[in-house]
Amino acid sequence: MRLATFQTGTRILGAFGIVFFLLLLLSGVALWRMQANDALTTDLVYDKLAKQQLSSDLLGAERLNGSRTVAIARSDSLELADYFNAQLAEGRKNVAAIEAKLGKLPRSAREAQFVAEAGRHKAALAKVETALFQAKEFGQTQTVEQLVGGDWERHYKAYTGALALLLAHEGEEAHRLAEESGGASLFGNTPLPGYAFSV
Repeated sequence: MRLATFQTGTRILGAFGIVFFLLLLLSGVALWRMQANDALTTDLVYDKLAKQQLSSDLLGAERLNGSRTVAIARSDSLELADYFNAQLAEGRKNVAAIEAKLGKLPRSAREAQFVAEAGRHKAALAKVETALFQAKEFGQTQTVEQLVGGDWERHYKAYTGALALLLAHEGEEAHRLAEESGGASLFGNTPLPGYAFSV
């Protein structure tokens, strides 16, 4: 009788031990997957989405600065030209601030290529704009029109096009990571109910 009772007690303790071990195992797996999901979410919010937003802001600011440049070049009013000059100066400060924020974020090799390409076109555009504003200052209307419709427009489109490519890349990266995060979350939550039910 005592032997049977002892065997029954041992079995109960063994069963509880197995259940406890499984619970610990499930808790460990759940914690690991939560940490992995948290890392993916952090990367998505503070890196990929931040880069996408900043790239969009940069493209929008440069397009606006382009419109201001054309307005200055084709303005017949000194007061209006001064107004757009002031707006352009503020716009350039805004661009510098956005570029500084982007520069603080880590870059992949692919992102560095996009940024370098945009920088090359921006430098070429800046040279043309310098010549454009000099021609405007000296009243060389024909030269101004030639530059606006020629070299300036070509470099401006190349620069904004490079920024658009950067923005598209960041959007694709954000979308890819969002899918990975969603898939990891779904995969991480799926086994728990099954195991809990089996226990």
